[in-house]
Amino acid sequence: MPRCPKRNQVILSYLRSILVIAATMGHLLIPILFLIQYFFLPDGFYHPIADIPRSNPYYNFAFILYGLHYYTTLSVGVGCLSFILVLLSNLVPFLLVIGSELRLNRKSYGGTSNKLRQLKNLFSVYRSVELLVLYSNHAVRPIVIPYQTLTGEFSVFCNVTLILHWNSLEVSTRWLFGLFSCISTIAWSSYLQIGGLLIQNSTKTIESWSKSHFGKINEKYITRFVKRCRPLACRVDERYGQFCVSSESILIYLNALSEGTLCALVALKTVTQ
Repeated sequence: MPRCPKRNQVILSYLRSILVIAATMGHLLIPILFLIQYFFLPDGFYHPIADIPRSNPYYNFAFILYGLHYYTTLSVGVGCLSFILVLLSNLVPFLLVIGSELRLNRKSYGGTSNKLRQLKNLFSVYRSVELLVLYSNHAVRPIVIPYQTLTGEFSVFCNVTLILHWNSLEVSTRWLFGLFSCISTIAWSSYLQIGGLLIQNSTKTIESWSKSHFGKINEKYITRFVKRCRPLACRVDERYGQFCVSSESILIYLNALSEGTLCALVALKTVTQ
């Protein structure tokens, strides 16, 4: 009879569904909300179009042209964010397989047969998951480093704008700036958190193999395989730069975000004095 899924499996499946739904809805709604806000409130100081007087004969043309550019830029940015969320939904099952089902010497396992942890199947399944993670890294490596930079800079911009100009901003502008800052920060922090769990769990799984006993005949083979195994991680390499998500990456990112916001506030306060 099939086994009932355990609590962590149910939670991970719900998390995966939420990430996919959030990516789809965000990609559709966020650019439209910002575009509506632009058409009703185009005179915000954060829009370059606000510096053009409405009496200018080319104002309507510039208004439409900048609106199209504004919407396209938002769509690309939110599209990258949605892509990251979809990637997260695909990394969640890897966490379950690597962290729970392939790790040896555990008291219990959920939802998988014990044949999975036999020597003839264990390493081949790990190599399969390793290839899937590798292909996922190749798919996102052109945008990972630029996206982290742009997300951090734009979140700092939103935070500083809300703090310094809270009283002069429209209510809709406050909501949109706050919403985009929260969504981008939470999405990228989730990516860093899952990447950190992936490398942490894969390292523990590989270490558990060297502590297991498959007989003296297989000890030499296991030792060689363990030495050749590289912990799974969200990596960027080659011509796209060098970047690897570790268990400390989320703390480093949040610290840089808060430090950047405080430094920007201090710098602007110094300039205005």
